[in-house]
Amino acid sequence: MNKIKNLREENDIKQEQLSKILNVQRSNVSKYETGKILLREDQIINLCKFFNVSADYLLGLSSIKKSTNTEKEILDLLGIDKQKYANLSLKSKEQIKKFIEFVEEQEDR
Repeated sequence: MNKIKNLREENDIKQEQLSKILNVQRSNVSKYETGKILLREDQIINLCKFFNVSADYLLGLSSIKKSTNTEKEILDLLGIDKQKYANLSLKSKEQIKKFIEFVEEQEDR
């Protein structure tokens, strides 16, 4: 759950502050960040709302922080099944992104 730590640090929030948001002890925040314990569903929802990110991003299923209609529209345009895309690894999603950038560069020539 490095995403939690990254989001916390990006937003300049201390573990103590996050523990109050999640209504847990500070030591639990550390355990969430290292993956030693898992978040409950309500905690995931609270973190998503607090950091304004999608649950897919928080859980490491997407590299995109906010799920937007634009993302869905792009997948539709490319003919990529949304569910299959969601099940891809971050590495595979990054490869798709690099391929699209490569194609764009070729178009500019």
